[in-house]
Amino acid sequence: MAIVRSTVDVSKFNGSAALPYELRLQDFDMAMQDVYDFFYDVNSHLMAKGRRGS
Repeated sequence: MAIVRSTVDVSKFNGSAALPYELRLQDFDMAMQDVYDFFYDVNSHLMAKGRRGS
């Protein structure tokens, strides 16, 4: 089973949202992508470990 790397769909962001602390929508995009990448790396590691243990 192949693991698919997810990407953020920025078209779903609310472009008219009033963001505090000088945040930008790009900041949320990057943070969400970091989380997706983290879980992709964890899942890839666990899948590789599972293949070695079989």
